[in-house]
Amino acid sequence: MAEKLETEFCYFDFTLPEGRQEKRPFQKKDLVVFGTPTIAGRVPNVLLKYLSTIEGRGALAVPISLYGNRNYDDCLIELRDILTKQEFYPIAAGAFIGEHSFSKILGAGRPDTKDLQILMEFAEKIVKKLETEDKTLIEVKGTPEPYRSYYQPRDKKGNPIDIRKVKPLTNDKCTDCKICVGVCPMGSLVLKNVLKMQNIMKMKDICIINMS
Repeated sequence: MAEKLETEFCYFDFTLPEGRQEKRPFQKKDLVVFGTPTIAGRVPNVLLKYLSTIEGRGALAVPISLYGNRNYDDCLIELRDILTKQEFYPIAAGAFIGEHSFSKILGAGRPDTKDLQILMEFAEKIVKKLETEDKTLIEVKGTPEPYRSYYQPRDKKGNPIDIRKVKPLTNDKCTDCKICVGVCPMGSLVLKNVLKMQNIMKMKDICIINMS
């Protein structure tokens, strides 16, 4: 979009805890493409406090949800509503498939070439909308507030599974590289306790799937 609009762009990554420390006030002249993952059908609750600090100040916004090929449920409508409350003006929105974070089967190989082509077409439509000065607010699939509860997976017999008890594991393929510590969105892993001879990693905070 920046290339087609012949303008500069900035990239902000708030995946890691330190990326969520700085407040980011935007301006009315800005166009903000704002992406979050879908966790259990909703915006991750670990992000809610941070998102409430971002000031839109009339900036245009494009909420984006990435989901693991099950469903994005109310994540996109929730993100749109959050941005609206923070004085953004959503003019487009999209939900896109990526490989599921807990599976190598769900969404395997996604996004693929076709997905990337759809993304390009999506960007082109937004540019055309801006060129025609069409700032119509978008409608988004999902349940308006109150949103549905976080999705709870079930076993083969249909019984609910409490995924809050799931913890990251190591096995004999672990090389003790510590990369997992640096990329954990919660900052939960303890550096000195990520060892290949340990089965369950020691954590100083909850796992991202620990939904309330």
